[in-house]
Amino acid sequence: MKEYTFWKLFCAGLAGFVALVLCLACLMELGREETEYDIIQAIIEDISACQTEIEGWGYQVTVLPRIEEEPESHGLKHYYWNHAGPVLMLTDREGGNWCFYYGFDQYFTQFSDTCSMPLYRSDELTEVNRTVELQITKRSMGKPPLRENTKEPGTDAYYDVEVSLEIQAEPIEPGKALDWFNSHPHNFYCSNNFVESFLGETSFVDMEKKSRNEDRAIKREISAEQLLHYYRQGLELQDKLAGLYLKNGD
Repeated sequence: MKEYTFWKLFCAGLAGFVALVLCLACLMELGREETEYDIIQAIIEDISACQTEIEGWGYQVTVLPRIEEEPESHGLKHYYWNHAGPVLMLTDREGGNWCFYYGFDQYFTQFSDTCSMPLYRSDELTEVNRTVELQITKRSMGKPPLRENTKEPGTDAYYDVEVSLEIQAEPIEPGKALDWFNSHPHNFYCSNNFVESFLGETSFVDMEKKSRNEDRAIKREISAEQLLHYYRQGLELQDKLAGLYLKNGD
């Protein structure tokens, strides 16, 4: 009889403990602050309710599923390599793309122009047609973008975004060979200004010199002010998306 009473009380206590744990878990979930990831994914799930208003801001709306095969677009490779998706992409009238997964993740665009470039082993210049792809990417996929980077200058965390270019050039006059040029410059920057940059440290290469060279190659194509403008526009769009999510949730 005593053994029966013991097991009865034990089972009742165990059931009560399990119920308490479940209640606490529910309360924690209800009280959990929604992250930028939660907001973006909720908008994606109910994109039909948001699309018209977003288009009214002047953007084309695209939902990108998780990409299983490596894409040609360098901007989309960012999500392929990180096995991330779905992604919300807003494209402006000039072809600029702002992408959102865990908040604002990256901006990428492509432009073409005609310019003069030196020939191989010659002082002579020749006209070329160029295609330039620009990509601005936060380095940590699983965290929201920084509004102000307060990390210590010189530490790895201080350089929280990567800027990369993919430059293709073809001489207008066939048969001419171009001199060497940096067709794939990339660098890590502090998102506060896109001026301070550093690629890291290694015992084999002078990375400070390499970072300066990469910075010069990038800044020949686009200024720090323009990079900062694109980044802050992404933050502004993130805020507008969060406001739209809250409005639709009321």
